[in-house]
Amino acid sequence: MKRSALVMLAAAVVLGQQLKQIAQVISARSALGVHRQIFFAAVGGFDTHANQLPQQVQLLSSVSKAIYGKFPTLVLGGPDDADQNGRFIPTTALDQYATTLATWFGVSPANLSSIFPNLVNFPTGNLGFLG
Repeated sequence: MKRSALVMLAAAVVLGQQLKQIAQVISARSALGVHRQIFFAAVGGFDTHANQLPQQVQLLSSVSKAIYGKFPTLVLGGPDDADQNGRFIPTTALDQYATTLATWFGVSPANLSSIFPNLVNFPTGNLGFLG
């Protein structure tokens, strides 16, 4: 395995471990007596100055392995290219992520459609990854 591939795998594992620890604390929030918490997880290496495209593809792919969703395959004519011309259509909308976060922060479900008017265009609003 190339060194760069090992670095990317390590980044995914480290980020995944951070996110797992955050999930464990969130699942214990009742026992801890807290309702909302803010957490930070980080992975470095995005400040690239040469070979940006291959480095960014590797970095984003490693992040994709540790988070909800899937980073698209950035290849013309690849499986995620909508029309073989480099148009990549996301499978999860920003409104869905934002709705999930807003719900976790305590926004009433009755208010979500006015905050996120495009939400009606998606099969689900709350993705459920915040519990």
